[in-house]
Amino acid sequence: MKTILIFVVFFALLAVPCIADAIELNELKVKVDYDEAYTYSLEKKDRIDTINGITNSTKINVQILPGSNVTFTLKIENTMDGTDVKGVTAKITIEELDDGADVDVDSDEFDLDAGNEERVDLVIPVPLDVESGSYNFLIEIEGHDKAGKIYRKDILNKFDVSRLTTDLRITKAQLSPGIVSCDRKTTVTVEIMNLGRADQNDVALEIQNVNFGINSVEKNIPLKSSQDSEDSSKYQKKLAIEVPKFMRAGIYTITANLYWKNYVLFDRKKMELTVKDCDQSKISKPNETRQPVQSTNISNTTSTTGSQPSTGKTPSEIGASTNFGLGNLYTTVEKSPARLILIVGLIFMIIAAVVVLVILAYKNLNRNSKL
Repeated sequence: MKTILIFVVFFALLAVPCIADAIELNELKVKVDYDEAYTYSLEKKDRIDTINGITNSTKINVQILPGSNVTFTLKIENTMDGTDVKGVTAKITIEELDDGADVDVDSDEFDLDAGNEERVDLVIPVPLDVESGSYNFLIEIEGHDKAGKIYRKDILNKFDVSRLTTDLRITKAQLSPGIVSCDRKTTVTVEIMNLGRADQNDVALEIQNVNFGINSVEKNIPLKSSQDSEDSSKYQKKLAIEVPKFMRAGIYTITANLYWKNYVLFDRKKMELTVKDCDQSKISKPNETRQPVQSTNISNTTSTTGSQPSTGKTPSEIGASTNFGLGNLYTTVEKSPARLILIVGLIFMIIAAVVVLVILAYKNLNRNSKL
């Protein structure tokens, strides 16, 4: 028994240098960005936290919201003298983040020469339907030397995921099909979701394109809070679109706007529809000019004017202001063949008028000569 114990201690002492003094995580930087949400991107909203001297059970002090992207930047160092570490990989695993399932991401392999360091970025997308609460994340760093000896560094930390009181998102915006030709029909599908803690009873959804005369608006959509069932916190709108035959081949943008309190723009998504001639000829972008038009309030009916509400307010302005008026609107007017026909007609009328005047002048000259 004593002999066995001596062997265990001996092998443990051999393993210590391999684990403790080979690879170190000197710095951990965590950045959260919300660029997918229109309202947050207006504020350039992000949160960054940097930790030095990292230990286990450290809590990352950043605000992480559903649908955000979390970037972990690791500063990894080979602390050994004269020993290079090959095939180093870094891995982060978030426990139970995706509906009870773990989410993990790995880095590419890299080599660390003795005394050198490397920075590695690992991005974790946070699901939209994530539950509020604390989540553990495990950082695993592993490599080996030329003799095949393995070196590891594991650190277990945590962060919180929270939900705002008001948080509305367009979670889906697509065209089916996205390319039309002889058959110029397509369907727009827009799905919205309440990711906030409060119920919403006055959400508005607008789908518009001025080229096709589309301005479909639906007001007072009720959405339950994210704490209720997923079906009651979601809403989907399908809209059939037929591109007019006189529209030229090109790429046209269809916009979906999501409003809080029926008037405050909270999220926006743009979809591109490619229109081809029936003979599949070359596509060219339509010439467009921008002209200001008068603003109008959102209504429950479908308008043919193609008005576009002004940009909404950021979250910091939502609680401080109750003025939900709309600003100037803009529409796009496309040049059409009718303009060319009008110009040719005017030229023809001018030529005809000149000819009539010449004939009258000639007759008048002959009359005077006879007298």
